[in-house]
Amino acid sequence: MSVNLTLRKANEAFKKQDYFTALLGYMNVKDAHPELSEMAEFNLELVIKRLPIEEQGDSHASRDMLPDELALWYLLLGYAREQCKKWKGSAEAYQEVINLKGSLPDVSFRLGRVNKKHIKKRR
Repeated sequence: MSVNLTLRKANEAFKKQDYFTALLGYMNVKDAHPELSEMAEFNLELVIKRLPIEEQGDSHASRDMLPDELALWYLLLGYAREQCKKWKGSAEAYQEVINLKGSLPDVSFRLGRVNKKHIKKRR
């Protein structure tokens, strides 16, 4: 996917308050296109300010986290929630992400290629 298309989709998602998709798009641009990292960083900060963390009562994420860490945490939570829907209410994916809280800085994966194996609890 071209960088322009990625940015357009991220901007559209942001306008629709689909923060999960917007974060994926902006983080992907920041990672893959260093020349656009400053603009992507600015957009990431806008999205992060709007994350509905307090409203959800999510005690595992906080505004004290570094912006990239908070964005990654939110992406992992969003991914887990999507998996829970696919698995018809199973809490396995959500619990896997909760278990990662202590090792967030060590979690690395290529955005856009997120799948179940990337959020497995490290042993």
